[in-house]
Amino acid sequence: RFDSRRISVGGIVSRLKQVLAREGIEADDDALIPIARRADGGMRDSLSLLDQVLSFAADRRVTLDDVRQVLGLVGEELYLELFLIIAERRHADVFRFIERILDDGYDLAEFYRGLANAIRTLLIVKLDGAEAAEIREDLRDVYLDRAARFGTGDLIRMLSQVAELDTEGRLRKSTSPRILLE
Repeated sequence: RFDSRRISVGGIVSRLKQVLAREGIEADDDALIPIARRADGGMRDSLSLLDQVLSFAADRRVTLDDVRQVLGLVGEELYLELFLIIAERRHADVFRFIERILDDGYDLAEFYRGLANAIRTLLIVKLDGAEAAEIREDLRDVYLDRAARFGTGDLIRMLSQVAELDTEGRLRKSTSPRILLE
């Protein structure tokens, strides 16, 4: 029996860079982080995801847009926008925001999964600074701003609510996932 640990996001990104370099394919650093996160510590999974993205990538270059499109990922910018809406207590804007997510063709289950990760990242930034979180360099200041707008207790409650919804599987089983998410 072999017990193996999950590989860190940084370790997966480093390995994906090596694989791409051998193949003569360029990739934006920001494009590899979501692949590594989605693989959840599994190198084989990350390579499979990269292969899917490569089948659609143009000009032998992997971009963040390619990754988002192929994997159906929601951009971090959207979560940061939602956090601003919540922090500013613009309650009615939440409904317009979710409507826009649906209009843009995002899957609510995928949005929800990313929301849990985004709240977790915001909590890490709040507790330990932006350097401790695995976030894009261009979004560090935005994460710091959003984290400053919430108390630690607020973020823990938000994370707990999101985790509770997922633990019970209510979102996946619901005939109205939109209402639960709102």
